[in-house]
Amino acid sequence: MPDPILPSFEFPQILKANNININDKIKDCYINQILPMITLNSDDGNYGSAATRDIEALQLLSRRIHFGKFVAEGMR
Repeated sequence: MPDPILPSFEFPQILKANNININDKIKDCYINQILPMITLNSDDGNYGSAATRDIEALQLLSRRIHFGKFVAEGMR
């Protein structure tokens, strides 16, 4: 590829670096607390659709929590 014609921008670093990752806590809470409250002790055989929805819910929850870090930091 050819070199860029316009110079690149140098943006200031406004977000603090962090390495917070609570995905393991989210998963543990979901499996050990939430699922027992919303399911029966029986087998309905819907493994595929249940697994797909569980993963979707966990990913959305994780994204919401981790993006919230940036929103909270920007409000200070």
